[in-house]
Amino acid sequence: MAGRPAAIVSPHPGTTRDVVEVSLDLGVSDGAQPSIARLQVQLSDSAGVREAQDPIEQEGISRAIAAA
Repeated sequence: MAGRPAAIVSPHPGTTRDVVEVSLDLGVSDGAQPSIARLQVQLSDSAGVREAQDPIEQEGISRAIAAA
């Protein structure tokens, strides 16, 4: 979606530590014109909220809660 590597992903809990934000500029077309409307969208992904022992993961969770 971002068109670039925006985050490290893993099936392991605790991989996401920072809030990752990506801005998307979506164009809407009716097929006859290249773009008749534009929509600016900001997507954010953050750490999952759970109990963690690792202090770095705890900080990521605190930042996720603050960004919500």
